Amino acid sequence: MEYSYGNPSYVDHVMRYVGITFRGGTNPNFNNMEAWITKNPYAKTGLYGQCTWFAWGRFYELYGYDPSFTGNGWDYVDELLKAHPDKFERSTTPKAGAVFSGIGKNHVGIVLKVDGNNITIQDGNYDGITNTFEDAKKDWQTNTYTLDYYGSRMGGIVFANPK
Repeated sequence: MEYSYGNPSYVDHVMRYVGITFRGGTNPNFNNMEAWITKNPYAKTGLYGQCTWFAWGRFYELYGYDPSFTGNGWDYVDELLKAHPDKFERSTTPKAGAVFSGIGKNHVGIVLKVDGNNITIQDGNYDGITNTFEDAKKDWQTNTYTLDYYGSRMGGIVFANPK
């Protein structure tokens, strides 16, 4: 199939290869107190450094509103789809800006970029513990994996893709 300007699938095709532009940059802005402390429900319960805390904060920075996440990492996609069905759709194929949930592993993160079968993600909780805010600010990474590898590492993976 040819993807050219005017083709209804053109934008979706191109966006598979374009990294998402984050409001305020591609790295977390831990000075954004709303995202990381005052509005983040995981911060309110002291869960700094958890993948859920990190994904909530990055989502808030990216989209500028509360994603309505309150559960575990593997619940994030379902919670996002329930709260914002007009803005996100469930998929097994990611788009830049998607939220992912591990199916077999309780983990969540954000997809920054999709390039063929490679996905670049940001997620947190690499040390596996709840941290102080100061330590949590260092416990996240940006990594690129093949979708097949990361899906197998998560015991399956599902995405809430932006519409």
